[in-house]
Amino acid sequence: MEENGVDLNSNLPRNILEIILIHMPIKDAVRTSVLSRKWRYAWASTPVLEFDVASIRVIPQYSAVKRLTRIIDHVLLLHNGPIEKFKLSSYFHGYSFHVDKWILFLSRQGVNNLFLGFEEAKEYPYIVPSCLFSCEQLKELSLSCCELRTPLQFNGFCRLKALDLKDTRFTKETVESLISSCPLLEELSIRFDYRLEHIKLHAPKLKIFYLSGVFDDLSLVGATCLVHACIVLHGQSDLVDAVRRRFKQTNNLDKFFGSLVNLAKLTIGMYFMQHWTTYQSSPNLEEVKIYAYLDRKSAVLYEERFWEEHKIHDCTFNHLKVIVMCGVKEGNHLLGLFKFVLANAPVLETMTIKMAPKVTEAAKKQTLKSLLQFPRASVGAQVSCLD
Repeated sequence: MEENGVDLNSNLPRNILEIILIHMPIKDAVRTSVLSRKWRYAWASTPVLEFDVASIRVIPQYSAVKRLTRIIDHVLLLHNGPIEKFKLSSYFHGYSFHVDKWILFLSRQGVNNLFLGFEEAKEYPYIVPSCLFSCEQLKELSLSCCELRTPLQFNGFCRLKALDLKDTRFTKETVESLISSCPLLEELSIRFDYRLEHIKLHAPKLKIFYLSGVFDDLSLVGATCLVHACIVLHGQSDLVDAVRRRFKQTNNLDKFFGSLVNLAKLTIGMYFMQHWTTYQSSPNLEEVKIYAYLDRKSAVLYEERFWEEHKIHDCTFNHLKVIVMCGVKEGNHLLGLFKFVLANAPVLETMTIKMAPKVTEAAKKQTLKSLLQFPRASVGAQVSCLD
């Protein structure tokens, strides 16, 4: 590109050139080497490396993985600067030794953000090598479809602030050891589909917590900074049902929910609403999102008398502004909950009921009609039913 005989590509400031390369897919960044002498190896110092097998348009699948392997080997061989972020989305069953090699390289480069996603490998998870635990500069770590084992000599991730474990296999001891070794951890997301017993996590700086899986009990030690939590039972139906029955018998989670003193935003499965002490212990709670479970036979909290029996003299939801209920098939068995919230939320702004698919228009109108008849502590509260 020239203007008045001046090659604009070659005269771009170095910082502008780097910004351009960071926002380009790596394969396109490599191609810029043909633009001019200044661009020839500029890509080799870009601090952000992202690789996705979906960008390799080759059939069959193993051919795409093979080609991506060669590309990554080539890029890392020629790279001559710090690597702040490395992201890999692929399959890699049978190619794990290549990933091991790349992680070893990254551990020596002081990588800050590492994302490994093997979405199609749940049956054959990638076993994370011990060299990953020597990445002492990590600030953000995301693992999908991996198997995690902390080595005996692990000294912790002293700078890690965000950890995401999706469909990753680990033992209770492993995840507890890992998290307790991250003193600055602020964001934690854990998703699994098997059963764990009592999960005890020590994360004093934690602000955002997402947990989806099958667990018998849960406790967060010293998590006084927590402001946003999402707790959902998810997994095989027989495991989930067994855990629900156990919760009903033992009330194991009362202590956990009662410890969330600074919570402002909460997302939970309907079943956890029976742990109503949460709302007494979280005076700053402003937003609640609930995913409805429809097991009316085993959940007494669907009954209106459950909420009447637990009603207290002071308003339970003093700061609640937004409540959203998702997946409601029929409104009648949840009216006790809706009535309770409307009567005990003096600053409520919106209550939104999102109906499940295939709910009839008549059922939707009847639910809304009932809601509009309930007394409200907040005169400005808006109530709506959505598809």
